[in-house]
Parts: sequence; C-alpha cells; structure tokens
Amino acid sequence: MDILNNQEKKNKLKRSVMKIKEKYPDRVPIFVLKSKNDKVLPNINMNKFVVPSQITVAELMNVVRKRIDIGAETSMFFFINEKLLVCGTDCVGQLYEEHKNEDDLLLIYYCGENTFG
Repeated sequence: MDILNNQEKKNKLKRSVMKIKEKYPDRVPIFVLKSKNDKVLPNINMNKFVVPSQITVAELMNVVRKRIDIGAETSMFFFINEKLLVCGTDCVGQLYEEHKNEDDLLLIYYCGENTFG
C-alpha cells in the first residue's frame, strides 16, 4: 500500500528511514494508521514509531491503546497492509522483515470493535 503519492516526499521518507536504521540498528520503523473501514476508534495523533525489533504485537498494541486513549470495553485489532490480521504474540521485527514496503516501513492499520454492545 502506498501512503505517499508525491515522489519527492517518498524519497525524503526513504532517506529518513535509512538514517533511523543506521542510528538504531536494533529497532524498526513503523507507521500505525487507522483503518479506513473503522468507525469506532479515534485517529491516532502520532503515527510514526521506532520500536525495538524484539517486542511483541501485544506490547505495541498497549502503546497504541494509550496513545489513542480507549477503554477496556473496546477491542482493537492490528492488520498488516489492511489485509493480514496479526497475532499478539508475533514479534514486530519478524513482521517487519516479512511485510515491509518498498520504503522499508511496516504499515500497521488498527481497527476497533465494541465488546459490550
């Protein structure tokens, strides 16, 4: 999925990602975006993350839940490229290596569902 349509912005983003990977070789760059199909959760105010490669999806999900400030009554799901539902025990570094895009970013989309009605 292409999140930028301007070639100049794409080149700037790619250079930025390369600098981050050089400076932090044990971390992975991630974009966390709200799914366009979601009608429950609010938009995230900060969608760029550089996280340690060994953390799990569940740990990243806790960070995102705090960032968008949702309660326990709302379930949240992560999708890679809006297609692949990820398991909470998956390692973010492994997902990055398998599913990063041409800009060397892992795009994670979140979607919510009301658990109790």
